[in-house]
Parts: sequence; structure tokens; C-alpha cells
Amino acid sequence: MRKILVPIDFSPESLNAFRYAIQLSDVTGGSIHLLHVIPLDYTGIDVPISVKRNAESQVEFARKRMVEFTTEALTEIESVKQLDKIPDIHSDVRIGTPLFSIIEASGKCDLLIMGTRGNRKSALEKLSNLTAKVVKDAVCSMLVVPETAHFSQISRILYASEFKKEDPYYVWKALQLLDPITAIVDIVHVREEGKPRMRDNAEKLRIYLNENAVGMNTMMHEYAATDVEVGLLEYAEQTDVDLIVMYVPKYSFMDFLFHRSHTKRMSKLTNVPLLVIRAEK
Repeated sequence: MRKILVPIDFSPESLNAFRYAIQLSDVTGGSIHLLHVIPLDYTGIDVPISVKRNAESQVEFARKRMVEFTTEALTEIESVKQLDKIPDIHSDVRIGTPLFSIIEASGKCDLLIMGTRGNRKSALEKLSNLTAKVVKDAVCSMLVVPETAHFSQISRILYASEFKKEDPYYVWKALQLLDPITAIVDIVHVREEGKPRMRDNAEKLRIYLNENAVGMNTMMHEYAATDVEVGLLEYAEQTDVDLIVMYVPKYSFMDFLFHRSHTKRMSKLTNVPLLVIRAEK
């Protein structure tokens, strides 16, 4: 059974991500694990008793709020559609650093789902910044849900590609996470203006897919744009895709220093749900 982690801060964005998780779980199966982290600014053994009591009261309030939060999400969903089965929903409240707590919890889950504010100026505010940081360091695969996105049938997927030999595996891995959902997968390479086309890589990948991609309905495209993120979002809008998939490669320390993170930037800009697949060692 899939284990889906949904960090929440009781904001509208995290409520929307929770609703999305419930409806995705209704289709794919699995349990949902809510996590709320209360930041504690005091460290060491000499923490005043009043601070400890305040933290305890915050934990108690958060637990009560999570019950209300769950009821609110289920009520809103069932006002417009009937769930086949309400997933098992578990709640956890921790005191600590949100980023580290979420990353630690992600190591025990199959999928992490977080909300973001999408392509508005406010995307640079705290929630989206935290989501973008988690995209970079989460242990499991991660689904970023913009505040304007609502769950619907996932029938068309955009997979962001560099036309590499690893692509078929990560397309398959994304489809495994979404099983039993079946969808057409557009494997799209965005060619930035002024850069050469990748004809040889594209042809090798096309041949491989024709010979080996049994059970995957894929199409390959090359799209010219000013930069990768702009191109992906333009293509997504023009073709009405339901989900964008990107995978995060493993980098050496030197590669990491000079690498520009497309996935991190996409998590701040996208208005389409973004599934980030972790590269394996």
C-alpha cells in the first residue's frame, strides 16, 4: 500500500494539496499521513518552563485543528463528488525545523505531496520557498500542487526530457506511482533558442521506445522556447496536460555547485501539478 505524506500548515495551499491527495488516493489506493511542524526557536537544556508549556499548548491546538482540517477537506470533496473509499488518514504533530522534519519523514513514504502558490509574485513567499527547498532534498518522489489546481482524471502527462537513455525508466516509474491510472505521455524536450537540435539522441530514444516500451503510450516532441521552464509551461497550456513529470539526477558535489535547478524553479512557476521523480543511485 502506498504511503502518502502531506505536510500542512493549515493554509489554503496546504488544504488544496490535502484535497488533491485524498482524491488521488481514492483512485490509486494508499494511506495519507498528515504532518504539521511547529517551529521551536529555543534550543538547549535551559529552555524556560513557560516556553515548554507554550509548545505543549501549540501541539494540543494543532491536533484539534488537524481533526477540523480533515473534516473540512472531506466535506468539500464530497459536496461535489462521491469518494469510492475514504483513505486511512493519520496525523502527526512535531516540534522542530519544518524543512528537516519534512525531509526526514519523506524517507518513510512513497510520495510526498505539498502545495504551492503557483506563478504569482507571492510564489516567493514562505510556503513556496519551503516547497522548493523540499523539492531539492526530499528522499521520495514529490508531487507539487499549485493552489489553482484541482484533481481530475489524469489522461495526459508531459514528461520533461533531455532525450537520454534513462527517460523510459523514469516514465515507467512515474506511471507505477500512478497505477492503475493510464495516460498518454508526451516526452518533450525544450530546446532553448540558439542551441542545436538533439536529433541523434531523439532517434536513439525513439527506437528504444518502439522496441521496449511495452504498455506505455508515448509520443516524442521537441519544443523551442526562451528557456526550459517557459517552454514546458507553454507546451502544457497548449496541449492541456494534467500533470508534468521531471526527474532529479544525482549530482557530484562540483556538479551541484554549478547546476541550475529546473525542478526547483518549476515548483515556483507551475500552475499544473508537478511530479518530481528521484533519480536512483
